[in-house]
Amino acid sequence: MIKRLFLFVLVCVMHTAMYAQTDTQSKAQMVFSNDFHDASGQLGNLTAHFITEKTWTDMNGEIGAIVRIKVTGMSVSEMSKLKVIGSANASVHDTQFLENEQEWIVPLSKGTNMWLEMSHPTYGKSTRLSLPKLKEKGMYDVTLVNNRTTTIVVHSLPDGADVYLDGNHHGKTPCEISEQRFGKHDLKLMYGSKTKEVKIDVEEGHTFFDDFDFRERRNINIISSEDNTTIYIDNQLIGQAPIHNYEVLVGPHTFKAIRTGSKGYNDTQIDEQTIDISSQTEIKLYPIKKGNVQVLTRYAGKPVYAELVVDNKDKYTSEPSYKVNLPYGTHSFRVSYNGKSKEKFINVNKPEQTQVFKLSAKNDVVWPWQREYDIAPVGFSLAYVYKQLVTTGEGQKLKESGVWPDGKGKTLKGMQAGLHFQPCFKFGLGLYTGLFYELYVSTSKKYDYDMFIEHCAYVPVHLYYRIPFGRKVALSVHGGLGFNYVIHGAFSAKDEDIEDYTDFYEEDGFPKKFNMAMEVGAGLRLGAFQLNFQYGKGLNDHKSYSSQGDYKTIQNKYTFGVSYMFSAE
Repeated sequence: MIKRLFLFVLVCVMHTAMYAQTDTQSKAQMVFSNDFHDASGQLGNLTAHFITEKTWTDMNGEIGAIVRIKVTGMSVSEMSKLKVIGSANASVHDTQFLENEQEWIVPLSKGTNMWLEMSHPTYGKSTRLSLPKLKEKGMYDVTLVNNRTTTIVVHSLPDGADVYLDGNHHGKTPCEISEQRFGKHDLKLMYGSKTKEVKIDVEEGHTFFDDFDFRERRNINIISSEDNTTIYIDNQLIGQAPIHNYEVLVGPHTFKAIRTGSKGYNDTQIDEQTIDISSQTEIKLYPIKKGNVQVLTRYAGKPVYAELVVDNKDKYTSEPSYKVNLPYGTHSFRVSYNGKSKEKFINVNKPEQTQVFKLSAKNDVVWPWQREYDIAPVGFSLAYVYKQLVTTGEGQKLKESGVWPDGKGKTLKGMQAGLHFQPCFKFGLGLYTGLFYELYVSTSKKYDYDMFIEHCAYVPVHLYYRIPFGRKVALSVHGGLGFNYVIHGAFSAKDEDIEDYTDFYEEDGFPKKFNMAMEVGAGLRLGAFQLNFQYGKGLNDHKSYSSQGDYKTIQNKYTFGVSYMFSAE
């Protein structure tokens, strides 16, 4: 009975001890796997580490054995923190961690009933490894497994990339993958046709992985109006212009070029632009803005090959015109030709502008049309105008106004106002044209209608020739066709019982509304005013008396007026 009771107690104690050991092992974060084996014939590249007798001896100087401990599920940096602990008879000493091979080398005494443990400052102690009898100069392998797990977080730009960890699909970013062992893993992300693969080392404080950017990029070139300009992209310093094949994300970016003050320039100047890279890959920045100035020189009304000096230092010669690229600001320009010169201070403030220098031909022997002259192609004119109908035929000639049947007055008088244009092109020749309004008024006391009023539009199209005698003194002649059109012509009745007569033109025996004439004229320009004279002889037949015989009726016109001239310069 006593023997049975003792045996039962012994079994319970042993079962409790075994259960406690199993429970401890299940809770341990580092566990020795059941793969302890003799590897004496597989030294590999470790032979060089153990070529001396001393290496193979234990701490008592006796020849011993070596155990290689490989570690899985742990980063290299964490492996290096491990410490080897052994039983007293194991004589653990001179342990080494080989980083490249990621394993520990532990020299031990030969013998029996020995054990090993591994200790880590964060994970604690491993399970205990009971060692079999070791042979002299034996080489043994065993694996220590880190059972600790963590959650890995994977992000990408943009979201939605497929995540593969150690070949297994875990969803799309943003992605959390739980219960992953520490140590090395293969991580692959796929986004559309793009793939990124990396080897990651999971360890304490290193569980977040976001170095996966699938956004589209392009290579751009950045140039500046001045080399060595400092370039920033989105406020990040990039370098000095010019910059070639610089990679940026597709989309809008802020580009800034800064040019510090130097000789020839004032303070620091900046050009900042926001540009969408999806549509543009060459970026041009202008911290020192420049403009092109087209310089033309005229002497006696024609282009000449004048000499140009800019800012009293840059000289240009032997060209009829010059295009000079200058920084924004005020610059001096001086042209010289035939002993004459002219200087201007020009404000360069836009990308393109033109400056014309006119050198006076005064006191020089030149053709009349080459004299320097204010071209003044526009004038506002007020004039006295009268016209008459002239009928010839059957050996007779009759002059009349054509308005009153009693023959009162042989002309129809009025006023003319309008704008005339007389640009001159070459050799004094030009064009004379314009648009005028004419008002004619005539009265009579012998009829039921006491007043006649007519409104007309007039347009001349003439060739023009001008001879200048001074800058604003010139004689001009012109000739060509003139076109008149009656807008409205009507008689006013004396008595309220009689209606106004508004159908004067275009009836049988009455003049036509349209009149075309051959015209000649002259003008004398004196300063801002010009005296004008013009005569027009009708060309079309108004047929006032054609029903009475072989008669032709034309309309002639005379104009005397004065114009106020507007300069085109």
